Amino acid sequence: MTVLDAVFLTTMVVTLGYLLVVMLRDGRER
Repeated sequence: MTVLDAVFLTTMVVTLGYLLVVMLRDGRER
């Protein structure tokens, strides 16, 4: 695994986690 792979995976995980939190928070408000 190269540094770019690690950065790419980290970015994907952070983005997915952020989207999940936004979706859960949005669903809770409604």
